[in-house]
Amino acid sequence: MSAKAEERRIPLLPILLISVLLIYSRRPDAFLNAQFWAEDGLCWYREAHAMRWFESLIKTQNGYYQTTARTVGLLAQAVELRHAPLFFNVIGLFFQTLPVLILCSARGREIIPSRAGRLLASFLYLALPGSAEVHVNVTNIQWHLALSALILLMLPEGEGWRRWADLGLVILSGLSGPFAVMLLPIALVAFWLRRTRHSAALAGVLAVCCAVQGLAMFDSMAADRAPAPRGASLLWFARIICTQVLAQAVAGTATDLLQWAGTPPPAMMALPAMLLAAALTVLALLRGPVPLKLLIIFAALVLAASLASPQISMDREQWPALALGPDGSRYAFFPLIAWIAVIGWLAVGPVTVPLRVVGLALMAALVMVAIPRSWALPPFEDFGFARHAEAFTAAAPGTAVQIPINPAGWVMVLLRQ
Repeated sequence: MSAKAEERRIPLLPILLISVLLIYSRRPDAFLNAQFWAEDGLCWYREAHAMRWFESLIKTQNGYYQTTARTVGLLAQAVELRHAPLFFNVIGLFFQTLPVLILCSARGREIIPSRAGRLLASFLYLALPGSAEVHVNVTNIQWHLALSALILLMLPEGEGWRRWADLGLVILSGLSGPFAVMLLPIALVAFWLRRTRHSAALAGVLAVCCAVQGLAMFDSMAADRAPAPRGASLLWFARIICTQVLAQAVAGTATDLLQWAGTPPPAMMALPAMLLAAALTVLALLRGPVPLKLLIIFAALVLAASLASPQISMDREQWPALALGPDGSRYAFFPLIAWIAVIGWLAVGPVTVPLRVVGLALMAALVMVAIPRSWALPPFEDFGFARHAEAFTAAAPGTAVQIPINPAGWVMVLLRQ
């Protein structure tokens, strides 16, 4: 049997089931006591309930279109309110497993040749420390969609229906958040390397998505974004990298190291740590394989865009608020993935013995300390959503019902129709 045929025998169904179990184990209450998270209830569900379907679908949020989340909100109207949060979380679960299924497919050899390597990479993604914000919710589907699209851009052209599936997923990602702007350079590089009609089509649709999202950002971003100043400085940047990326990868989210007793990491620690990590990342960018280079470039673009206009606080300076954590950890999603990929390359790649020792030590800390200590994500505060849903169902037509949702302090107001 050829190597290609052997790779096609990878059983994706068991991988899917194991992925679902791993995701479930990190926060079981997402399924046993499902509740809306933030914009899931306040925007996607409530606005789909209150507005005409096409008005809801084309409404921008935070300055750009959120097609996937808006569509889920519309579909959820066919479900009883008490089951709507579970419906949202199941959709979020699907999109969270999608990068694993794509990477573990036969075409995934283009990124990581060995099956063992792809399985390990998939596990590290599912076990990612600091991932509470992007775990099983529709509001942050866009991050997993962007990762799926990024992986697809690195893969060789599929056969038959896979070509159309690739195109559809890339379009969906491009119209669900601002990531089309950062994905387009990757698509152009992929086209330059492959020179195929399919790679040209992917770059073309991303260019259209960039234009659509760009017009939306130009028209509404100033009004939709938080008014608080950024508070940007080199030191705060170093503290953000240390808190949200480097410390996450070696200590996890459940340690005092990340909290710093309520203070940011001191300059004498933050700046040298950031510079060392930057040097190792640049080395991987120069000497690593093409997929790793593209991942690093994409993560850098996402980080730059995130820090240019973050949404952390309405009244505090944004960069200091992000450095203190844990709010805004979604902005570290791609930098953390890229940093872990750099660690993996140092551990097994063609590097010197001292660098290999560094990579192995960092990987050991990630697997033996960070992941175990940050595996269990804190459950949502129980606001008794089912009870509030029953009260809404029993309310008289025209009654406005207030339903508390997570995070604490958020309230979804639904008008009984």
